[in-house]
This record gives sequence, structure tokens and C-alpha cells, in this order.
Amino acid sequence: MNTIAIAPGFSIPIHEMLYITLFLLGLVLFTFLIRKYAKAQSYYFAFSMLRSKRLTEFIRKNKKLAWLTKIMADIGLILGFGVFASDFMYGRERRAWQRVLIIALTLAGLFAGFHFAFFNAMGIAPITKPFDLPLSLFFSVFGFSGLLLALLSITGLNIASKLLAGSTACPQVAPLIPGIQIPQVPIFIPVYGWVGLLLAMIVHETSHGLRAIAEKIRLDSSGFLFLGFIPVGAFVEPRQEELERAPDKAKLRIYSAGPSSNLFSMIPLLL
Repeated sequence: MNTIAIAPGFSIPIHEMLYITLFLLGLVLFTFLIRKYAKAQSYYFAFSMLRSKRLTEFIRKNKKLAWLTKIMADIGLILGFGVFASDFMYGRERRAWQRVLIIALTLAGLFAGFHFAFFNAMGIAPITKPFDLPLSLFFSVFGFSGLLLALLSITGLNIASKLLAGSTACPQVAPLIPGIQIPQVPIFIPVYGWVGLLLAMIVHETSHGLRAIAEKIRLDSSGFLFLGFIPVGAFVEPRQEELERAPDKAKLRIYSAGPSSNLFSMIPLLL
């Protein structure tokens, strides 16, 4: 036989089992080497955390760009949480009429931006097309965070209705892993997509670090997370006691700077 039984009714070809075994051994071996020669911290045989002085110094040397992270963080907060973010960041300490004006302008701007720009790209989806105006309003109030919950609810109801009707429902959410084809979905990210993910991690964590330095919070370290030889994450470690004492707005900007910079980095990269 050329297959190995894994479970009742499920088997895997021997050559594929060999590839998987070699791949897992490669992950473990790389983790051992990076722990021994690069002084990385390792966990569960295949995970490791490598602190990088170069990344920390890179962040400190580019602190002049911190002003840009503030702009991106504030816009990102408003896009992420709608009028609640704009009111918290700019409205709650102002006079009543100014606060109302800020809320109204945020609602109008987000509604128009989503309705005339974002939804044109989403309108091709038959599930969401009938919900143009409600989704636009939902986005203007709650931002992307609320919008994603709304979309998950809509697609969840769509899947449930199809299952109750006895028809097949396609998965609505799937991980995009470079080099791995999603079954029954014509989307494939080449293996070199890992380079893009690594660059996105650097941009993300650099922005967190720049914003922390701008808020007078020192960085203890920064680095990368690996699954074997695969970069799966990055991190910066601000001084914890200084972060806890920072004002709420400063904390929000630090947290928002990373994902916001990833969002805005799409513009020059697409150009």
C-alpha cells in the first residue's frame, strides 16, 4: 500500500507523510540552532523569540518620523471605531456644540467614504449588496470593528439559511498562508509572500516603537517570533511601568500606530 491510515476513513500518501515529517524536523532543527547560536528563547520545540538590538536601534534612530505615526494612529482609531473614537480623542473635552459638530462631521465623512468608495469594491458580493445603506451607516458609527461584526452576522445567517435549506455553504473566512492553496477558492499567495509579511511586521512594530518613544516611554527590547524558520510575528517591549502611567490617549495612539501604519503603507506600495 502507498498510503498510511491516520484515522478511520482517512489516509495519507506515504510520500506526503515523508514531506510533512521532514518539514516538522526542519522546524525543530532550526529552533535548536537559533536558540544555541543566536541566544533566542525557545518554546515547545518549534517556537522561538529572538530579540534584536538592530531593530531597537533602527526605531530609535528614526524617531523623527514619530509625528507621522500620530496622524496615522488617530485616523486609524476613527476608521476602526467610528464616532466613538473621534469623540473620545477630540470631542469629550470641548464645548457641547463643538462635540456635536465633531460627531456630525465624523458620521458624514465615514458614511460618504464607505458608501462611495469602499462599497464599490464590496458591491460585487451578492450577499452584501442589498445592505449598502445599513452597512454604510453601521461603518460610520462603529468603524471597521463594528462593520466586521455586521458582515460576520450577515454571512453567518446566510450559511445557516443554506444549511437549513439543504444546500452547500462555502466557508466565509479562511487563513491566507503564503504557499498554501485554499481548497475550492481561486486565491493563492506565492511562497515569497512571507517576505511581504516580514516587511509588514517590521513596519507594524516600528510604528508602535516610534509612537512609544514620542510619548516619552522607553523601549526595553524588540524582536521577532518564529515557528521554526518561518517568521510569524514581531514585537516591541515598552517599559511597562511607564506605559501604565501614560495618559489614555497616549496608550491608544501607541496601540493604534501599528495596524494603522500597515493600512496606510498600502498606498505607496500600490502606487
